[in-house]
Amino acid sequence: MVIFVPRSVKVAAPRQVRLAMTAFLRQRHKTGVAYCVFQGRGPGGNGLETGTLRRHVMKRMSVLTISLLLVMGFGIFCLSAGTAFSAEEKKVSVTGIKPAVGTVSASLGALSLLGRAGETTYALTVAGSASAASELVVEGENHDASGNLTGAGDRPGLVTDEVVGSLSTSNAVVSGDPSALLGGEDLSAVDPAEMVAYFKYAADLTITADTAYDETNNIGGAADYQIVYVQDAQLTLEGDFEGYGVLVIDDQNPASSRDPRLVMLNNAKWVGLVLVNQADGAGSADDVTRVKMMGTAASTGFDVGDFVLLGIDSIAMHNHQDVASGDVGVVNAGGTFTADAHGVWGGSIMADNLSLGHHCTVAGDLHYNTGSVDHHSSIGGATYTTLSTPLLTLPTFPSFSAGVADVSLGNNATHTLAAGSYKDITFGSNGVLYLSGGDYYIEDLSMGVWGEVYFQAPTTLHVAGDINIDNGFTLQADAGSGLSAKDCMLYVAGDFDVDRNHVVIYANLYMPNGSFTGHNHIELGGAFIARSIEFHNHFNVPASLDSGFGSAGGGSAERPQILGAVLMAGSQFHIPNGETYADILYSSEVLTAVDSELAARPFKWVDWREDE
Repeated sequence: MVIFVPRSVKVAAPRQVRLAMTAFLRQRHKTGVAYCVFQGRGPGGNGLETGTLRRHVMKRMSVLTISLLLVMGFGIFCLSAGTAFSAEEKKVSVTGIKPAVGTVSASLGALSLLGRAGETTYALTVAGSASAASELVVEGENHDASGNLTGAGDRPGLVTDEVVGSLSTSNAVVSGDPSALLGGEDLSAVDPAEMVAYFKYAADLTITADTAYDETNNIGGAADYQIVYVQDAQLTLEGDFEGYGVLVIDDQNPASSRDPRLVMLNNAKWVGLVLVNQADGAGSADDVTRVKMMGTAASTGFDVGDFVLLGIDSIAMHNHQDVASGDVGVVNAGGTFTADAHGVWGGSIMADNLSLGHHCTVAGDLHYNTGSVDHHSSIGGATYTTLSTPLLTLPTFPSFSAGVADVSLGNNATHTLAAGSYKDITFGSNGVLYLSGGDYYIEDLSMGVWGEVYFQAPTTLHVAGDINIDNGFTLQADAGSGLSAKDCMLYVAGDFDVDRNHVVIYANLYMPNGSFTGHNHIELGGAFIARSIEFHNHFNVPASLDSGFGSAGGGSAERPQILGAVLMAGSQFHIPNGETYADILYSSEVLTAVDSELAARPFKWVDWREDE
């Protein structure tokens, strides 16, 4: 049986919702339970929309009582339509939450710190690099979705609800209106705890392990905003990556010794809201959540493909060095190149600091800022005593991981390995490994005395750990394959220890973190990039430069960018962690677009309550 209650019946709503909708009462004969259901949705406070569902459950009544109600009380019930239900009701309510970023955007800056009650230390440190202080930009001036200034709706660059002294800047350009920094701002309309809870619930992508994305893994688009939730993991955005929507970095275990939770490199870009949340009660004053943003300056015109040896920080070459062709250089400011004696270089040499010993011959030019050249040495080209650093933009180092299966062979073994993912590849003495071509992903490669590796087709070897070899090692194209050094690309995340004798390598090597070190009688061909390079006596590069790195490295500066707003909720934060060449730009248009996406998403229902 269904009893319809007139439209004028009203039930008191929770504080944040006002309801006045049609209700009905349904009688179940078997259970003796009556339901009166009201549904509604309305605006709430704290930048949230609230939907409320109330179910009024009548206490159990006997069949006799219900019969009497139906027979004798129906007319009286209908006539008392404006009366509230009796105290015999039990009420169960539930509240739905959904952030509304656009409604609070007028309170935010390009970068905002929202303190949390109960903490004793609040600090947002915006610190760039002293070597390029003007290249870290935080702009509260309003931008459109394309990154252009609008001329209206400007905000401060940095905003906090704490005292302005909790905001610290160095080696950065911070601007905005009415001021660059604003403290004591009313941010009570922002509830980061509810934001994080909703975004975790509604996430399109959840990340809980260290992850790296480049332009092959873009997220969303200008018309497709997404929600990404990252918990206790490092997310690296690199290359020409683009992401659109809400990015939540939820740091539940902040500590001063931990790596940055968010790393943005090269031209990586996020359009939308970036919310960095620090765990409630993080505690120690040393607990800091870090965001790293690092770009690079425009190159000076040097091309990475022109270098046979390229040290990122240093190159040291001792006695009797012979480099037939190709340039030799050190990339970074403060980098050093040293050569002892009796060296011959067929190209040019360039480094911030340079020392050239006696009886050295350089066919090309010398480029340096400080250094010395022995008067017994000969320079075939020009000598330039001014040099802009870094020399060039390094190629992007790919993201990869190794497999789980080992390949282990003893002495005098010969083995052909197909492309794929492996863990450790280990050979004893006199081992011969043939790579049939393609992409290989491994942890470590270890070869015994007189070990040999030959590539039979174009090969890319990704090494997550180290390459360890012994005396008499050879790496080159298989005889008769028609391949050259640039057909074998080695990407090594660790070290390549060639500190042995009689080593021959014809390949291209990129090792941005490790040392490329050799002893006596080393023969190389191709192109080699490493954090540091050092060779002792009788080092020889007899073949022509054969680089597979192309023209990468020339061109304009690389600048990671956040367009929209960054909200940091908690105690202590560092951004961009001492790096530079990065932009954080405020955009109300972008934040409104975030709201449009959220409006189409469902509520997250929370706060079940029962009231007598």
